[in-house]
Amino acid sequence: LEMLSEARARLANTQGKKAKRKARERQLSEARRLASLQKRREMREAGLLVRRFKRLKKNAIDYSGEIPFEKAVPAGFHDPSEDRFDKDDKHQRAIADHQKPRRMEIENELRKQDKEKLKRKKPEDEPESIFKTKEKKRSKLILPAPQISDREMEQIIKIGHASDSVRQYADGGATSSLLTDYAASARANAVAARTARTPAARDTVQMVGEGFL
Repeated sequence: LEMLSEARARLANTQGKKAKRKARERQLSEARRLASLQKRREMREAGLLVRRFKRLKKNAIDYSGEIPFEKAVPAGFHDPSEDRFDKDDKHQRAIADHQKPRRMEIENELRKQDKEKLKRKKPEDEPESIFKTKEKKRSKLILPAPQISDREMEQIIKIGHASDSVRQYADGGATSSLLTDYAASARANAVAARTARTPAARDTVQMVGEGFL
């Protein structure tokens, strides 16, 4: 083997370049290593142990040849040679493997499921369904009961009309100041019913600008 590798390397080295020379040397070293490894393996199988390294010291441990700090297992009360166990039945195992779903069957089932999903998804992807707006489900608007009934509202309107007619006759007279302005009082009540706002703060930049002007 080594001679054949060397001859092959020499035949390949026709141009004499450095890269090819290095490759030939690597090939030769690899061939020597494989040959020596094969030789040691054959000698070990034949029972001829060959030590590659020097002899160890007296109390040293050869980690490649023995187990360090090995302790023999003490004999117990039970003889393991009398144990009975079920042997692996290859025939039954082959039947169980045959009954399992095969990979092609699983793939076909998954493909069928994908086709069904696509069929369901197609109507959703049509152009008409894209432009359709989805209606949001909203709850009904529940308003509180009115505090003023229709009858009371009619009475208020009548009182307002009556006050307007009386004011038309009394305008310019001495008793005009004694009549109550229901419209003004309604506006005042509406303003009072509103939520109080915080006082508006003036803009300091605007104030400085007005001072310069």
